Amino acid sequence: MPIHPARARRLPADVQAALVSDSRLLRPGAVAKTLLHTVPESSVRDRVAANRVPTLLVAGVKEKEFDEPRSFARAAMPHVEVVEAPVGHAVNIQAAEQFNRALEQFFRRAPG
Repeated sequence: MPIHPARARRLPADVQAALVSDSRLLRPGAVAKTLLHTVPESSVRDRVAANRVPTLLVAGVKEKEFDEPRSFARAAMPHVEVVEAPVGHAVNIQAAEQFNRALEQFFRRAPG
Protein backbone atom coordinates (compact mmCIF):
# COMPACT_ATOMS: atom_id res chain seq x y z
CA MET A 1 0.00 0.00 0.00
CA PRO A 2 1.68 3.29 -1.07
CA ILE A 3 0.41 5.21 1.97
CA HIS A 4 1.48 2.62 4.54
CA PRO A 5 3.03 4.15 7.69
CA ALA A 6 6.07 1.89 7.26
CA ARG A 7 7.03 4.20 4.38
CA ALA A 8 6.95 7.37 6.52
CA ARG A 9 10.27 9.19 6.77
CA ARG A 10 9.67 11.88 9.37
CA LEU A 11 7.58 10.26 12.10
CA PRO A 12 9.06 9.62 15.53
CA ALA A 13 10.01 5.94 15.75
CA ASP A 14 7.50 5.13 18.51
CA VAL A 15 4.63 6.78 16.62
CA GLN A 16 5.56 5.00 13.41
CA ALA A 17 5.73 1.64 15.21
CA ALA A 18 2.28 2.20 16.72
CA LEU A 19 0.80 3.16 13.34
CA VAL A 20 2.37 0.15 11.64
CA SER A 21 0.97 -2.09 14.37
CA ASP A 22 -2.50 -0.54 14.06
CA SER A 23 -2.42 -0.81 10.27
CA ARG A 24 -2.99 -4.54 10.64
CA LEU A 25 -6.48 -3.71 11.91
CA LEU A 26 -7.49 -1.87 8.73
CA ARG A 27 -9.73 -3.42 6.10
CA PRO A 28 -8.49 -2.71 2.56
CA GLY A 29 -12.02 -1.99 1.31
CA ALA A 30 -12.54 0.63 4.00
CA VAL A 31 -9.20 2.26 3.20
CA ALA A 32 -10.15 2.36 -0.48
CA LYS A 33 -13.46 4.06 0.32
CA THR A 34 -11.67 6.62 2.52
CA LEU A 35 -9.22 7.41 -0.27
CA LEU A 36 -12.05 7.78 -2.73
CA HIS A 37 -13.40 10.68 -0.68
CA THR A 38 -10.18 12.32 0.49
CA VAL A 39 -7.72 12.35 -2.39
CA PRO A 40 -7.30 15.28 -4.78
CA GLU A 41 -8.79 13.28 -7.64
CA SER A 42 -12.15 13.38 -5.85
CA SER A 43 -12.24 17.14 -6.11
CA VAL A 44 -14.64 19.60 -4.53
CA ARG A 45 -12.70 22.54 -5.95
CA ASP A 46 -15.68 23.82 -7.87
CA ARG A 47 -17.69 24.10 -4.64
CA VAL A 48 -15.29 25.37 -1.95
CA ALA A 49 -15.86 29.05 -2.69
CA ALA A 50 -19.45 28.59 -1.52
CA ASN A 51 -18.32 27.41 1.92
CA ARG A 52 -19.39 29.98 4.53
CA VAL A 53 -18.17 28.06 7.56
CA PRO A 54 -14.94 29.13 9.27
CA THR A 55 -12.36 26.52 8.33
CA LEU A 56 -8.93 25.75 9.73
CA LEU A 57 -6.20 24.12 7.67
CA VAL A 58 -3.03 23.20 9.56
CA ALA A 59 -0.45 22.02 7.06
CA GLY A 60 3.16 20.90 7.13
CA VAL A 61 5.30 22.85 4.67
CA LYS A 62 7.76 19.98 4.21
CA GLU A 63 5.00 17.96 2.52
CA LYS A 64 5.55 19.42 -0.95
CA GLU A 65 2.60 17.54 -2.45
CA PHE A 66 0.35 19.80 -0.36
CA ASP A 67 1.83 23.11 -1.60
CA GLU A 68 -0.62 23.54 -4.46
CA PRO A 69 -3.75 22.38 -2.59
CA ARG A 70 -2.82 24.64 0.35
CA SER A 71 -2.37 27.61 -2.01
CA PHE A 72 -5.66 26.78 -3.71
CA ALA A 73 -7.53 26.65 -0.40
CA ARG A 74 -6.04 29.96 0.68
CA ALA A 75 -7.07 31.62 -2.60
CA ALA A 76 -10.46 29.99 -3.11
CA MET A 77 -11.99 29.62 0.34
CA PRO A 78 -13.22 32.92 1.76
CA HIS A 79 -13.33 31.68 5.36
CA VAL A 80 -10.18 29.57 5.57
CA GLU A 81 -7.39 30.15 8.04
CA VAL A 82 -4.14 28.46 7.08
CA VAL A 83 -1.52 27.67 9.71
CA GLU A 84 1.79 26.38 8.38
CA ALA A 85 4.08 24.21 10.48
CA PRO A 86 7.74 23.42 9.71
CA VAL A 87 7.05 19.67 9.45
CA GLY A 88 5.75 17.07 7.00
CA HIS A 89 2.44 15.27 6.59
CA ALA A 90 1.65 14.32 10.19
CA VAL A 91 1.33 17.84 11.59
CA ASN A 92 -0.71 16.74 14.60
CA ILE A 93 2.14 14.41 15.61
CA GLN A 94 5.26 16.18 14.37
CA ALA A 95 4.21 19.63 15.61
CA ALA A 96 1.67 18.65 18.24
CA GLU A 97 2.00 21.80 20.34
CA GLN A 98 1.60 24.14 17.37
CA PHE A 99 -1.29 22.04 16.03
CA ASN A 100 -3.10 22.02 19.39
CA ARG A 101 -2.51 25.75 19.89
CA ALA A 102 -3.93 26.50 16.42
CA LEU A 103 -7.04 24.43 17.15
CA GLU A 104 -7.56 26.02 20.55
CA GLN A 105 -7.23 29.55 19.15
CA PHE A 106 -9.50 28.73 16.21
CA PHE A 107 -12.24 27.34 18.46
CA ARG A 108 -11.96 30.26 20.89
CA ARG A 109 -12.68 32.65 18.01
CA ALA A 110 -15.55 30.57 16.65
CA PRO A 111 -18.98 32.15 16.98
CA GLY A 112 -21.43 30.66 19.42
